[in-house]
Amino acid sequence: MLVTAEGPSQGSPGVTAAEQASLMRSLGAETAFAMDAGGSAQLALNTGPVVPWSSPRALSDVLLLSYGGITLTPLPPRLSPNADHVDDSTTAVVRSPTPGVVTVTVARRTGRPTKRIWQAPLGPGAAKVNLDPKRLGLSDGVYVAVARQTPTNGTGETEQRRRVIVDRTLSALTARSSTTGAGKRARGRLAVGFRLLRPARVTVTVLSTSGSTIATLASNRRLPQGKRTIGWNRMRGRTLVSGVANVTVSAHTRFGTTGLQRSVTLQAPKRRP
Repeated sequence: MLVTAEGPSQGSPGVTAAEQASLMRSLGAETAFAMDAGGSAQLALNTGPVVPWSSPRALSDVLLLSYGGITLTPLPPRLSPNADHVDDSTTAVVRSPTPGVVTVTVARRTGRPTKRIWQAPLGPGAAKVNLDPKRLGLSDGVYVAVARQTPTNGTGETEQRRRVIVDRTLSALTARSSTTGAGKRARGRLAVGFRLLRPARVTVTVLSTSGSTIATLASNRRLPQGKRTIGWNRMRGRTLVSGVANVTVSAHTRFGTTGLQRSVTLQAPKRRP
């Protein structure tokens, strides 16, 4: 394992030697050693740095690892093909460093049934592969996408696997702000709407643009499937909350936790004429 951490140049305090040892042990390492720190602690994958540097230091010595097999870029942890145009599908990149026939399939974690997404001669080079659960007829569940290459020169096959969850539980998030009255009589309301495909434990929060919590409208509340609306009177004490905020909704089921976020402008009270 090769591990690098952000430091002061990335706005992070970095890690101490003791923290490095603890980190490597938590990752399962039995033997580990530190190579360097500061501007020499650079790690690149393919053509890009893992930790960004505004002005990377020139290196006189590097450790280069190469892999001659097939690669498939990581997939999003979760896809939600429920026609709300948020994570309905994804596009991955498959790379083959040598000529051969590449096949990309997807199957449930158990291995069945298997559906072929893409197959073509490839290499050396890369191709984009679209994973669309709706087009493939994938129901909700845990899936594994497999890219497999059969080299033209007859050497052994190589493959890479990527995990993804298909989860349509939460969709169609809306947030509508309104006010009535003026001055000290002003009252405001925020209506948060969403749709649940199945019963779930739902948490709804309103966050400031800096990420701090303004209000929690529901906390791990069990809700049945269907269209749901949760309201908030937008009052904090005697003050009507206004301004730009982010509404987040998360739903927990047997498939894990899925979430959506939407920005909303909380309307200010009208001024008296």
